[in-house]
Amino acid sequence: MLTLALPSRIGVLGDVHGDMASLVRGGFQVARKHGITHIVQVGDFWLYDPRDLAKIDRQAALHGVEALWFYDGNHENFTTLGDRVDRPGGHRMSEVLTYLGRGTRFSVGRRSAVALGGAASTDRLHNAKNRIEGKGWWAREVITPYDARAAADGGKADILFSHDVSSSGMYAHGLSYRSTDTITEVAERTSRRNLSLVEMEVEPELVVHGHFHLAKISERYASLGRNTKPGFFGILDSETLTVDLLLEGNSSDG
Repeated sequence: MLTLALPSRIGVLGDVHGDMASLVRGGFQVARKHGITHIVQVGDFWLYDPRDLAKIDRQAALHGVEALWFYDGNHENFTTLGDRVDRPGGHRMSEVLTYLGRGTRFSVGRRSAVALGGAASTDRLHNAKNRIEGKGWWAREVITPYDARAAADGGKADILFSHDVSSSGMYAHGLSYRSTDTITEVAERTSRRNLSLVEMEVEPELVVHGHFHLAKISERYASLGRNTKPGFFGILDSETLTVDLLLEGNSSDG
């Protein structure tokens, strides 16, 4: 059984989208520069081919990264993740990489935390050629009532780590729904409603998320940028419950 405890100062990393170069340059290299040894990645990871796992371990060791934890977003291979999604807890995928099932509880320093991955893909229909079920899209991407109950059952937590953000977070960031058709809008609203119910029960003081590719801090909501963009990496201080977004940018080129 993995001990799910992180130090009080950690890195948080935005959507990777299977981009190994950005993980190394915008993740591991930045972590080393700032003395970070543990990173939580907020979903849309998609780097779990055996060759990817071996490279992650090598590069992490080179840069002094001891642990990389991730939970799922909407752009994941849920066939590979399998029933880990339904089982809260830390699931070791390599020496360094651990997947957090939906509703996993852990600590960051002296603070309590819960992770709840998942979101609805807003491009499912207009990008249909890349969103074939079982290849580029899985119905399991959305947050279900079962997921919400698994996340909320542990009671209050200081920090909520999610891929999507609640309706309150949408309002704080000044965001609107992105779906372009009724089918995906229903999925988006249903999934987000389940996340919002978790937030109401957990009452976090800080919410860290991805999904919108937006580097922005709004009230208690810390939104991370995506691979190759500014705000891809942030430093979370659990003592102050703050996230410092690093806005110098990163690139997978060259």
